[in-house]
Amino acid sequence: MNHLQKGILSLFAVAATVLFAVPAVAETGYDDGFYAKSADDDFEIKTNAVLQFQMAYGALDGAASDEASFALDSARVFLTGYAFGPEWTYRIETEAASGDVLLLDYFGNWMVSDSLNVRFGHFRVPFSR
Repeated sequence: MNHLQKGILSLFAVAATVLFAVPAVAETGYDDGFYAKSADDDFEIKTNAVLQFQMAYGALDGAASDEASFALDSARVFLTGYAFGPEWTYRIETEAASGDVLLLDYFGNWMVSDSLNVRFGHFRVPFSR
């Protein structure tokens, strides 16, 4: 099993752990990503992915056959949602490329009010330019 497969399996393990920690999954479906919600609407997990493929084709003069290859170049997987109510959101973003799995962003956000949010974890600074 390569690093990409291990990383994807790890993400599914995290998602399964969150889903089993949810009191009762009442709704599942697709809305800009696959999601699962609890019956009391206190928990939600949503997953998205961005995949980058690479196709190469080569034909050499006088060669017996042409060469073609198709590969998954990189993959980004996102887990987002909320826990203990919609005011406590989270996001986990990973990237798998060149055999390495990187944890890019992981943070929680507490929406105290419409004009005040408290964010904690590892994330890119929004609106830094």
